[in-house]
Amino acid sequence: MATQKLSSFFLGFLVSLQSLSPAESQAFIGINYGQVADNLPPPAETVKLIQSTSIEKVRLYGADPAIIKALANTGIGIVIGASNGDIPALASDPDFAGQWVNSNVLTYYPAS
Repeated sequence: MATQKLSSFFLGFLVSLQSLSPAESQAFIGINYGQVADNLPPPAETVKLIQSTSIEKVRLYGADPAIIKALANTGIGIVIGASNGDIPALASDPDFAGQWVNSNVLTYYPAS
């Protein structure tokens, strides 16, 4: 019985904290831009297609420079994924993580 009361208290406490949060979510439409295919259009054509829709954000599964450059100055938000092979080094080596961000993100900022 005491455990149930304690659990109820913590649940109520967490719900209360969430209701006090000033953050508000904003809806948007985004897509995942996969690159594993043999018949993909060039990045510039894909970006034109994206711009003709209400898509505001694109998730890339890798830091492909051609795609990032094609999305530059379009106002489309980009999320860049790291390859599975890079995850251990990104998580354990701050120098590697900094170099990865410099090479794959900051090189294209602020245009992309």
